[in-house]
Amino acid sequence: MEKRHGPVRRDQDASAFSLILEALLNAVPLSYGAALVDSLGETVDYAGILEPFDVKVAAAHFQLLLKEIREVGPFSSAFQLTVRAQGRSYLMRSLDQDYSLLVILHRHGAFAVSRRALDEAAARLCTEAGLEATVFAPSWFQVEVESHGHGKRPAKMRQLGAYIGLRSSRQPPAPAPFSTAQRPPDPSAWSKVEVIGALTGTTRRERGYRIRLDTGAEMTLVRERDGLWFVDEPP
Repeated sequence: MEKRHGPVRRDQDASAFSLILEALLNAVPLSYGAALVDSLGETVDYAGILEPFDVKVAAAHFQLLLKEIREVGPFSSAFQLTVRAQGRSYLMRSLDQDYSLLVILHRHGAFAVSRRALDEAAARLCTEAGLEATVFAPSWFQVEVESHGHGKRPAKMRQLGAYIGLRSSRQPPAPAPFSTAQRPPDPSAWSKVEVIGALTGTTRRERGYRIRLDTGAEMTLVRERDGLWFVDEPP
């Protein structure tokens, strides 16, 4: 099995888009690269461990493939394409009529992508680009959690470091759990977590909690099987 190594030399300056893409790759096991691509197949920005040329060629190819699929009547509303190939797998998510997100994965990683992480990354890319997303607005937002005890119950929580400062000026500040009135002076500051109760109905190998922060805000916190934590309120 291939292993992830450090990033390769870039052929263009990194932007907020590449930071969002890198955060997505960190949340997705067996991922190698990701790109934001326009309707002409031009890569706006990218991230990962693959050579930039390879990422850009793949992005252009799958943007064209998604366009061709949409030209077939029954698939005109298709917004996501997953391909498992012999060497690698690919996930293409349409952001709007002109831009798409491509994730390049190990051949066994095609169906292991966190839906929550993918939805949040897609929405953040749209926000930074000033786009109006045409598909799912995220209902879950990734956070960092410190846990303790036998059951590894959450004890502290804070915003995901990779996303701090990336909010576009086009969008007003988010509501609780970190509202303007309650937001810690330091965005990276930890908030204490009080577990109110356990959440039922989660999928296999997930754990959910209803929690209260030291700010008084209450929300649902879920731990996915790969150790990712998400809340149902935007941080």
